[in-house]
Amino acid sequence: MIIYLYNKQTFEYLGQVDAQKDILESKKENKEIYMFPPNSTSKKPDLSKTDENNKLFFSIQKNKWEIKEDYRRTKLYNINDKSCKIIDIIGETPDDFPDYTLLVPPGENYIFQNGEWVIDEIKEQEAKDKIYLQQIVTKKLNEIIIDGLIKDNIISNSGEVLEQINESELNKDIFQMIAELDS
Repeated sequence: MIIYLYNKQTFEYLGQVDAQKDILESKKENKEIYMFPPNSTSKKPDLSKTDENNKLFFSIQKNKWEIKEDYRRTKLYNINDKSCKIIDIIGETPDDFPDYTLLVPPGENYIFQNGEWVIDEIKEQEAKDKIYLQQIVTKKLNEIIIDGLIKDNIISNSGEVLEQINESELNKDIFQMIAELDS
């Protein structure tokens, strides 16, 4: 005899096992008696209607298997702030969260329009402007540093030093300082 197991908390179908015959009870009753472990049933589930998001759950009250939508562990993304939410309750579906989508936002400079993520032209331009401003500040700081070094007679050829400074870690440090100031 085959018995079917379910989770003791969620009642979700877990699988099937061969039932163990209860030898003593079978002799006593003069018929085959099988032992049932906790959270099991002899009711055979119909697995043909299940899929990734439709799973079988055993209803103790109705003594039968039921299919329920199950989107647990499904990630949803807020269409306004791009925050992530994970569905964790059996029966909740993505449709229960109108401000969320299954689509992963491709980046910060995107907005959700007409069912898809599209580039936010304003944010994209702001990001380009910020990079441009950082480049101007870096160039000006490099010029100030070179002018100071020339005045202090530390260097004599500003073109050569400017090339070295542009290739150095100094630019990265300046960008990092600007980013920290912007925060």
